[in-house]
Formats: sequence, structure tokens, C-alpha cells
Amino acid sequence: MEADSKPVIFHLKRTWKKSNGQVVNLYDETKMGRKTSEYREDSEYWRSILKRQPKKAWFVTGYPKENKPHLEAEITEIVYHEYIGYIEIRFRNAREVS
Repeated sequence: MEADSKPVIFHLKRTWKKSNGQVVNLYDETKMGRKTSEYREDSEYWRSILKRQPKKAWFVTGYPKENKPHLEAEITEIVYHEYIGYIEIRFRNAREVS
């Protein structure tokens, strides 16, 4: 199957509380290169989107009503963790785009 040039859009929560109680800003963590994987539930919906073999990912905070800056990254690998029911999307070179 040929790779798709249309990006996959991931809607992020602004902050996330880690198991150790630390609150992190997911958008900033992605922008700074500390977050390099995104996880989604292994479902028919996500399998249908990812079977196109997308090469780009966009990250936005929430569901913006207007054109706000977003992050664009290169997808490097898609890993199906069937034993835990999640899909891991690995990416690199996230940069902010207006």
C-alpha cells in the first residue's frame, strides 16, 4: 500500500497528570521533542486511518474553532500493541506551524 500524504490529526489535552503526580503540558512536551509517541485505543476507527500509512501527524490542543498554531511531525513507525489494546504512533521532528 502506498503512503498517504494527508496528515493524521491528533487532538491533545493541554495538560496530563503523570502517575507520579507531575502535571505536564503535552503540546509543549511534543514541541520540545520529549514526547515522541502518541497512543490511541486499538479500534476499527484508528486501524482504518493508520492503514493508509500516513507520513505526517498534526497535533492540536483540544478542538479549536479557528486556525490556531499546530505541531507537524514525521511519523516514523506504527506499532500495534494488541496485548494491551493500544496502537503506538512514533514520530520525530515536531515543529510548530501557524
